[in-house]
Amino acid sequence: MPHHSLLLALVIAIAALVVAPEVFAAPPEGIPAGAVAAEVVEIIDGDTIDVLLEDGTEATIRLIGIDTPETKYPGRSVACFGPEASAYTAKLIKPGREVWLERDVTNLDRYDRLLRYVWVEKNNGDVYQLNAVLVRDGFAAAVAYEPDTKYAPAYDCLLYTSPSPRDRTRS
Repeated sequence: MPHHSLLLALVIAIAALVVAPEVFAAPPEGIPAGAVAAEVVEIIDGDTIDVLLEDGTEATIRLIGIDTPETKYPGRSVACFGPEASAYTAKLIKPGREVWLERDVTNLDRYDRLLRYVWVEKNNGDVYQLNAVLVRDGFAAAVAYEPDTKYAPAYDCLLYTSPSPRDRTRS
């Protein structure tokens, strides 16, 4: 009898791998090993998104190390280029898109949003970090908030070589 139980457990484990391999899948090459998969639900503004986590819970993600002009801050008017930053984030990641979330040191900010670097696998298999692309393309400022500064030096380099959204709107 013990052999039947072991065989049954092995068959169930193999079936689970065949039916739902994504549950056991590692992040794609180029995405940090500790990153976890999530599905984009909504773009809140340029540096904040809602996602569906692997466990089925919805969470708000605040992108670490960057700041975009505000569009939904209670009691404040919409900041210059805030709508453009939000639209650019929405262009890069649409609802339903799989992203990978990487934690730095701090888990939550004072508004109970998860603080994460957001990684995206492109259709051709290449990957990029959303936080860095927003800085590189001039839609976000690089802002280092201790202790979450893993990519701060890279963002600073991108900041000085990136175009301003204002420059793109003039051409």
